[in-house]
Amino acid sequence: MKWKSFLLGVITGWLMEWLIDVFYWRRQSGDRQLRLERLEAALRGSESRAEAIQARLRDAQERLERAAADLAGLRARLAERETAAPAAVNTAVLASAESAAADDLRRVEGIGPKIESILKDQGIGTFAALADTPVERLQAILDGAGTRFRLADPSSWPAQAALAAAGDDEGLAALQATLKGGRA
Repeated sequence: MKWKSFLLGVITGWLMEWLIDVFYWRRQSGDRQLRLERLEAALRGSESRAEAIQARLRDAQERLERAAADLAGLRARLAERETAAPAAVNTAVLASAESAAADDLRRVEGIGPKIESILKDQGIGTFAALADTPVERLQAILDGAGTRFRLADPSSWPAQAALAAAGDDEGLAALQATLKGGRA
């Protein structure tokens, strides 16, 4: 009877090990396989995204190299122009430029210190330049400077600046007498 009990114990143990293997270990192995397949799919997706990023990076590098070449060409052309300019400067032109740089745009009714600064930052620093600037551009400059300057009306500024540039102080005073805050 001892050998029957032993044999029954061996068969029962083997059966229990087989059931545990089927229902536990093989199931976990299937889960591991599924996770492994998902990770491999994610890796393939990451590799394709990495290839796309590398392609965009190569394109950006090429554009940067073209821009650097264009910049070098522009610098060379600028250097050519600077060397081609005459060495001597006409003193009358220099005196005229100095007087033009000294224009006080605040003489134009409706322009205060802040607006004068904004106009000079935009390259309008003389009466002649102000007279040649269209009203639409002046309004765009004021709009770009902020809501603080929306009440300013530049419609009369070119006419006033033209009189000031011509040195017609009487005409400027007569025009300004008809204005209120720079408005007709």
